[in-house]
Amino acid sequence: MKLFVFFTYGVSLKKWHEIGILSREISLYTGLVENGVKVTFVTYGDSKEKDYIKKYKGIEVIPIYSIIKRNSNKYLRLLKSFFFIPFILLPYIKDADIIKSKQIFGSWVPSIIIKILRKPYLLRTGYDYLHFFSKSNTSKVLYRLLIIVFQFSLNVASRVQVATKQDKDRMIHCFPNCQGRIEISPNWVDTYKFRNLNLERYDNRILFVGRLVEQKNIRLLIDAIADTEIQADIVGEGDLKEDLINYAHVKKSKVFFNGILHNDELVNIYNKYRVYVILSTHEGNPKTLMEAMACGMPVIGTNVIGIKQLISHNKNGILVDQDKLLIRESILALLKDAELQNFLSKNARKYICKEFSLDSYVKYELSLYKNLLNKSRSF
Repeated sequence: MKLFVFFTYGVSLKKWHEIGILSREISLYTGLVENGVKVTFVTYGDSKEKDYIKKYKGIEVIPIYSIIKRNSNKYLRLLKSFFFIPFILLPYIKDADIIKSKQIFGSWVPSIIIKILRKPYLLRTGYDYLHFFSKSNTSKVLYRLLIIVFQFSLNVASRVQVATKQDKDRMIHCFPNCQGRIEISPNWVDTYKFRNLNLERYDNRILFVGRLVEQKNIRLLIDAIADTEIQADIVGEGDLKEDLINYAHVKKSKVFFNGILHNDELVNIYNKYRVYVILSTHEGNPKTLMEAMACGMPVIGTNVIGIKQLISHNKNGILVDQDKLLIRESILALLKDAELQNFLSKNARKYICKEFSLDSYVKYELSLYKNLLNKSRSF
């Protein structure tokens, strides 16, 4: 079986490497290779892309900008992705058994190819762009254009994967025609890699891993630990970094920004802390929260969409309202209660292993591919 995986528009293996997620994202496909699937990535990189997958046997890459020149003008690059790139890729894709799009943003490229080649097409929308764009300052014109493009991609997809029930409901509300082809396919965690290593953990430090953007609500975390001895260690980068550093200084909060760490390094990081805190205003299906829980970290999260679907209050974690005093009290109480930490730790690990393991997800994907192939052959 030959699987061709189209990356999100503008994303490359180099980008995955730079933001530290290469090993995490590629692990699903190494699992598929072990089960006889031949995997080819189609990325927005150049000829150096092959350097990033040398150690991953059975995975090949077609870097788009090794076939055509990457234009310096972003608008021209975008136009080419509609009117040129799909057609120059046709000779490289014609032998595919199944085509998959990593995200809906950029899915117009494989969707145009599918209209020509008539192959089984799996469209994953793990990151609900329309939902996140609707909460940002995106212009109404751009938002309507996105809806038109997404409608086209969804119409040609054989199957559409979304991460949560909320994503599915929003998708059906926006695009009723795809109702019968949408299924919930949550994110997964390599639970062999992300596990409790039984390391000694810091007494008075908490952890957050993620992008430094408004959605993650990091100012609320800074407010919550102000005037306490708690130290918050933050792993990640983003446009708000300098503003957050200054804000923490003004609030006299002990916050350390550690930059980006590669996913392989995060296992040890998660295992050094007693409490993981995520205070987002909204989420999809947050991988870092799931990884922290798999490592047996007691977690505290805001009672919002995407987080409350993973955390059961006082069972495998603690849910809090977006109130700095309540958050402060919850953090302080959990740090002092070793018995509660142990209870939440075991339940968090057990829950992730049961519901979101990588092994189970590989089996699910294989079954889905076979089902799509059988259906295509019956026509």
